[in-house]
Amino acid sequence: MTGRLVAAGTVAAITGAAHAAVNARLLRRPDPDPPPSTVDVSVLIPARDEAHQLADCLRTVLIQRAAEVIVLDDESSDGTSDIAQSAGARVIRGTPPP
Repeated sequence: MTGRLVAAGTVAAITGAAHAAVNARLLRRPDPDPPPSTVDVSVLIPARDEAHQLADCLRTVLIQRAAEVIVLDDESSDGTSDIAQSAGARVIRGTPPP
């Protein structure tokens, strides 16, 4: 009985490894230097009191060459909109959640 379980486990492991190898071979990889986008893209980032992490987020989005970055600021009290504007994002004033 134990021999059959070991054999079944071995077959399952080999099958899984083969499946992973085929997937790795067929996996499409993105171009490391893609051509510029031919369509305009807008990225909307909702933010409320996110000053402590908004700059990093905006840097990451702006690297993607998005045509427009908009930050929806829901009446933050920590300078979120100032950080967004200084990074080059357009700020839209929202209302605080209920």
